[in-house]
Amino acid sequence: MDAGLLLDVFAFGLHLLLLPVAFVLSEAVAAGVAALREGRPLEVPASPGRLLRDLRWQLGKQRLRAEPGAGWHRLGLETAAVLPVLALLLLPSFATGLPTAALSDLPSLLLMLGLSRSMLIVLAADEGGGRSGLSALRGLAGLLLAVPGALLCAASLLLSTGAMTLDGVIAAGRSLPDETASLALAAAALAASGLAAGSGTHLAERFSGLDRTLASLALGTQRLCWLSIVASLAMPCAVATVSAPAWWLPAALSWLGAIALLSGGAALLAPRGSRPSDPSRLLAATSLLLAILSPLFGAGGGR
Repeated sequence: MDAGLLLDVFAFGLHLLLLPVAFVLSEAVAAGVAALREGRPLEVPASPGRLLRDLRWQLGKQRLRAEPGAGWHRLGLETAAVLPVLALLLLPSFATGLPTAALSDLPSLLLMLGLSRSMLIVLAADEGGGRSGLSALRGLAGLLLAVPGALLCAASLLLSTGAMTLDGVIAAGRSLPDETASLALAAAALAASGLAAGSGTHLAERFSGLDRTLASLALGTQRLCWLSIVASLAMPCAVATVSAPAWWLPAALSWLGAIALLSGGAALLAPRGSRPSDPSRLLAATSLLLAILSPLFGAGGGR
């Protein structure tokens, strides 16, 4: 087997191994910080294995008792869960140059995450009904407010680095030190957009059974996607390349550490009780401002 192909296989295998580890780490840190803030006992978060076991059990139960008219509702939840998982597979975690590098188009990744979130919100509103449904729809307003900042951030990264894929943006950040401030502002803009779109698991609480398991999986993978993108933009020099296997382990540990720190920060900024009362307007305005400043700092850095 060709040495380059062998490196690609091993690198992608490590990428697949790191994703569930990062998922558990992100959920555990967020749950721990939230419990400390609210003065309540720490609850063990659901791991990917536990979610998959719940899915299998609920699917077996569903075959015995099918609910009439639930087909489209279930399909929407399944799509909302699959989209961020697919985005995670395309993202560079610890290294650039993975076999999926050419598919890590940043606007497409943001679209997948936004679509998954909007589907969850609409389905939660339909599930709740009445005042509970209106409360869920407020999350859709927060998501719509976050869209301009996220899209402008992607455009500013294209102007600063000339790259559309996240792989290309990270590579440009490593080779162009003058773009460090620009990428840091873009990372902050996307972080603010993610918070404006809604951080918290209150949406999953509106479902039950298999629907709740799917919603929990979707929310957890959405959060991990946002954190991974922000970590990659904030620390491009900490991301290794597939062609340098000696740096894989330090880069993997650095990525996991960044995920843990960002998870804790997001949990600290989340509203108490994880209710949909996020200051979406302020966060969206902050995201928009940072996205506007990002290319200006890049242009002033030596171009």
